Amino acid sequence: MSAEKKQLALLGPKLPDGSQPMLRMQEGADGGTEYASGVVQPLEDGKPLNPEAEELDMKRIENSPFYEVLSMRGSEHTEKGWHKGPAKVTSNAYREGYDRIFSRKPRPEELN
Repeated sequence: MSAEKKQLALLGPKLPDGSQPMLRMQEGADGGTEYASGVVQPLEDGKPLNPEAEELDMKRIENSPFYEVLSMRGSEHTEKGWHKGPAKVTSNAYREGYDRIFSRKPRPEELN
């Protein structure tokens, strides 16, 4: 994190559903400290992600309850205009398969 300011995270106790409350701290532009709160939730197979979710890579600081936030990816994808719906595929194999599946089927009399 060269030009970025260092972020720290403090995790709370695990809750019965497996989630943990979290407090994230970063030095602000004015020299003060900016805080953000959230919940760390485990990923579950087959369960969709919250569109506002952020993925954090964290490393525990030795002999401390704090974690250093190494990288953060997430909620900005909704602001960048990701489309909703299925993936838009434009390969030749996709087009051929689409035509084969969705094109007009020949009538029985046209087959002979």
